[in-house]
Amino acid sequence: MHEYEALLFSDVAAFKYADVPQAAIDAWQADLAKYGNPEEMNNSPHTAPSKRLIARWPQYEHAKPLYGVLIALEIGLAAMRGKCPGFNQWVTVLEGL
Repeated sequence: MHEYEALLFSDVAAFKYADVPQAAIDAWQADLAKYGNPEEMNNSPHTAPSKRLIARWPQYEHAKPLYGVLIALEIGLAAMRGKCPGFNQWVTVLEGL
């Protein structure tokens, strides 16, 4: 349904952990404000969450496995589930199996 990176938009302040410039974080926050939740940002191959991250923080492109995991750990599963209803629904189904 959506890119993994959409989950990272659950708390863009967590990117401070990776020394991302505040200007990039502020721009991502402004992008996010245009949508109801991070999952809705995945509306085009050109503006998908990973593309938004790379556009303002090019290092992410070649270090997704490292930064993606570290930032996700900083955000936490509870925050991701709280901000991403589709993801929360999917995890709830998995928990019931």
